[in-house]
Amino acid sequence: SMLARLIAAKSRAIEAECHPKEAKKVYYFSLEFLLGPLLDNYLLNYGLRDLVADGIDEMGSSLDTLIKQEVDPGLGNGGLGRLAACFLDSMAHEGIAGFGNGMRYRYGLFRQEIEDGRQVECTDNWLEGGFPWESRKDGSSVTVRFGGEVVRHQDETGRFWFTQEGGECVRAVPYDVPIVGYGGKTVNKLRLWSAEPCEEDFDLDAFNAGDYARANKFRSDVEAISTILYPNDAGEHGRILRLKQEYLFVSAGLQSILRTYEHEHGHDWDHFADHVCIHTNDTHPAMCGPELMRLLVDVYGLDFDQAFKIASASISYTNHTVMPEALEKWPIETFRHLLPRLYMFIEEVDRRYRENLMREEVNADLLASTAILWDGQVRMANLSIIFSHSVNGVSDLHTSILEQTVLRDFYRLRPEIFNNKTNGVCHRRFLAQANPPYAKLITDAIGTGWLDDATELERLIPFEKDADFLDAMEAAKKADKERLAAYIE
Repeated sequence: SMLARLIAAKSRAIEAECHPKEAKKVYYFSLEFLLGPLLDNYLLNYGLRDLVADGIDEMGSSLDTLIKQEVDPGLGNGGLGRLAACFLDSMAHEGIAGFGNGMRYRYGLFRQEIEDGRQVECTDNWLEGGFPWESRKDGSSVTVRFGGEVVRHQDETGRFWFTQEGGECVRAVPYDVPIVGYGGKTVNKLRLWSAEPCEEDFDLDAFNAGDYARANKFRSDVEAISTILYPNDAGEHGRILRLKQEYLFVSAGLQSILRTYEHEHGHDWDHFADHVCIHTNDTHPAMCGPELMRLLVDVYGLDFDQAFKIASASISYTNHTVMPEALEKWPIETFRHLLPRLYMFIEEVDRRYRENLMREEVNADLLASTAILWDGQVRMANLSIIFSHSVNGVSDLHTSILEQTVLRDFYRLRPEIFNNKTNGVCHRRFLAQANPPYAKLITDAIGTGWLDDATELERLIPFEKDADFLDAMEAAKKADKERLAAYIE
């Protein structure tokens, strides 16, 4: 639509100007981003909501009708994804150069429909009609490799170096979605990766022989990586698909980050952590640490110790679970077969970690609980913590449980890296957008400053016994509940 093109053009122009290259960049890695519809969000943040609403009214329709036509991007499932989306909104509002990195799923988890007051789950083909806010960036595509074998080489100085050869080559194509800060001064982006086959892997011989199914099998296998959020991992095929998904968005995102860094700062790797922060939302992006090391060593020629120092100084981790059985683990054989070179880095980091603990005469139980590799499994939470300079829970209670039970042994070893960051929500989306009459009531009472600064809502305290204000507030809330009830019916 014309409106979508205008917003996209405005966003591109601001994005190009809002961040100097010396600004520290935050990259937020999450397998989920529960964005919600974006049109209303863009209009509110650019200050165009009333203007556009009046214009649409003059054409005989309404902004609400238009907003309802927009699909909800099928990129998330629950609190994990909504937290990620709120952080992107907040960073853009605060003028922080903060960029999301995730997957562009063809299908969402499911589409909810209400029939006779009950939920019905349908296929969520959210991309069927296109997604007007995304911009495909073919020129920024990268290659991600699965399987194959690691080949050792030696140069004339006697130094060994390694390549991963053979296996499956996948093209990761980025799609960028603008993230607009309130007031429209800052535009960041969410980069979503789609898995596509590398052209050279098309089986032309099979196609020419009439075996179209075999010719297209590789394409369908590759595209499955970005088909759906959380593929069923009950069987081996599903587990491999899930692991491919996690590695693809990690490797592609890090390759993109390193390209940007090299363009802006050259090979000044000693100051990488001064310019780049990589935050991992739960354990799905846990491979960021070893993959960053692999790229720095194998592609950029750094040594192992320098690469580990850079990775551990730039990566942080949010833990979301208090149940030990819910912490992500992968069978070593599955992991090593699919990601042979990456596994070598994990194995060596784990070996050195154990060696350091034994040198410090740490007891065997502590070593067993904190090692990355144990009992035939790669423990992703342990991997995340060992590579992080900061580990946080999402509430005071949650963080204290992590420190006292689930991650107790890590807390005993490195208490200084643990901290709490209580989750919140973006008040503009969940108040100003969700209930405009209620938001107008607040604005009439205390002005518009609360949209920019949530602490301004404290100015409502003097109204706590104002009968007229309270009646109007209850009426606004009741009207919204009735609107929800009508939708459910």
